[in-house]
Amino acid sequence: MAFAGFDCGNYPGDDNIQAWAVDGTYKWCGYYLLAPCHGSSFTPWTGKYQFLRGLGLGLAILYVGRQQSGCGSDSLSRAQGQADGNDSIAKCKAEGFPQNAVIFVDVEHFDGGISDDMKNYYQGWIGALLDDATFKPGTYCADGNANDLINAAQQEYASHGLPSGNPAFWIVRNDLTFDPQTSVPTGSGVSLANIWQGRINVVGEAHGGVTISPIDQDVADTHDPSSTLQLASAILRRQLDLATTALHGLDQFQRMFSQVVAAASAAPPAGDPQKRLFFPNGIDLIDATVKMDLKDGFAIELKLQGPTKT
Repeated sequence: MAFAGFDCGNYPGDDNIQAWAVDGTYKWCGYYLLAPCHGSSFTPWTGKYQFLRGLGLGLAILYVGRQQSGCGSDSLSRAQGQADGNDSIAKCKAEGFPQNAVIFVDVEHFDGGISDDMKNYYQGWIGALLDDATFKPGTYCADGNANDLINAAQQEYASHGLPSGNPAFWIVRNDLTFDPQTSVPTGSGVSLANIWQGRINVVGEAHGGVTISPIDQDVADTHDPSSTLQLASAILRRQLDLATTALHGLDQFQRMFSQVVAAASAAPPAGDPQKRLFFPNGIDLIDATVKMDLKDGFAIELKLQGPTKT
């Protein structure tokens, strides 16, 4: 299963992106951090995470780093890559992104093979994220440059004691047959692809009576490529762990948790913002109310009553 997304360098505005979120054609969008090669000439996305999270939109976080040619090409080094990696981390912390969110460093197309300077910069950026361990590295790149970057990334992961590690990959390959509703990431021609950007600079696309233009069309293997919507589930996991593990053991807790999360992930019945669930798990009453709201996301309330028999 794949999930349609879009990205655009300029923030489209709250009303416009809300209209697209309500329409539902796209399940996620790119989120550009201020970066060395994506700066004040663009309408910033900064500070919009909580608003977009409230709309239920997944995100793919982008950091446009220094490039092999053009922007920043005169300052490529491992030390600069580490500095920019740390800048990525600081900006994501300031935005409030949850731990383990994926940051995609944007490596624009370059001709020929990767240069030594670019490789050092790229590995330094990945190394900074692996050292800090707050967020996970990802890579946005052209399909023709993917092998060089995959090899460089695997070397960096191996140097950190992770010989089978890889960043997530967002692959760019323009294809007129691409359809964000039916294509899949591996259709990009790169087997490790988690996202495929298949159409670039699409103009005039409208949803919910609103046009956002130009955009790039994408498809991902998840509705939330950077895992920015997982904070509520993580909090719920801790709360349920405390509430139920002591009574019924880990297996019982895991079964109950999976049911609650499945309910939270599902859309409510039409016209009904709530879903009420009951679980016969040996506790006299488990009352879980999932409140769904387009702006506020979902909240889960639990009421537990211990067993009457020991």
